[in-house]
Amino acid sequence: VSIIQYLKMTEVTNADQIMSFCIDDAGIMYIAYKDSNNGIQLAKFSIEAGILKNQGNILLATISDADNTATSECFTDIDISSALTVTDMHYEDGYVYLLVRDASAISRELPKSEVRSLGGVCKIKANDLTFVDNANPLVGWAKTTLNITEENGKNVYNYKHLENETLKEYYFYGPQKIIAIKPKEIVIADDGAYIENSSIKPQNRVVVFNLEQNSITDVKTSPTDFFIGTSLDTYSPIE
Repeated sequence: VSIIQYLKMTEVTNADQIMSFCIDDAGIMYIAYKDSNNGIQLAKFSIEAGILKNQGNILLATISDADNTATSECFTDIDISSALTVTDMHYEDGYVYLLVRDASAISRELPKSEVRSLGGVCKIKANDLTFVDNANPLVGWAKTTLNITEENGKNVYNYKHLENETLKEYYFYGPQKIIAIKPKEIVIADDGAYIENSSIKPQNRVVVFNLEQNSITDVKTSPTDFFIGTSLDTYSPIE
């Protein structure tokens, strides 16, 4: 029986889009999904006689498709958009880790204000679904905005996170999938893009996230491109 069929047999009958899920050592299932009211929910379920029973949930965000915005009482100081999604999840030692992605396709056709390639890891206590760090709920989220300058009568566009390898200050461009699990670490495929001197370039990286430190500890550029979720229709300069 599929997860969606399970959900339809329980209290969560309005689930219309399963984003991701994970299961703990006791068989409790944690599911991130988008409901019929465009709310992104995180719920936990026990499995009794083959039926999922809701053991609690939190509303992570509410999406407005009409104006490309999103609201959240969880991510109050973070600029999120309607592109927000949960791409993967992991349970370990009493905590649930969510990969949260907020990335729009970067192309010449999109309005310049819509350029965004962002994401973060959200660490949540499994017992009561509360955030471990309310001040920084999405670790690795950048505050990058599109920078537009003028040169020789033409606009020059730049959009790139300012990172510091020495200080281990790293940011996500669009966390997509957990590709490896190590002792107290997860390895994440980071799939996004940046703009440098009006040239659009893919940003395909392998990111190491330390679960105990709740931080990014290493970033490596992938030797090959992986276009999991970011659509890049051109690498040529923006007109």
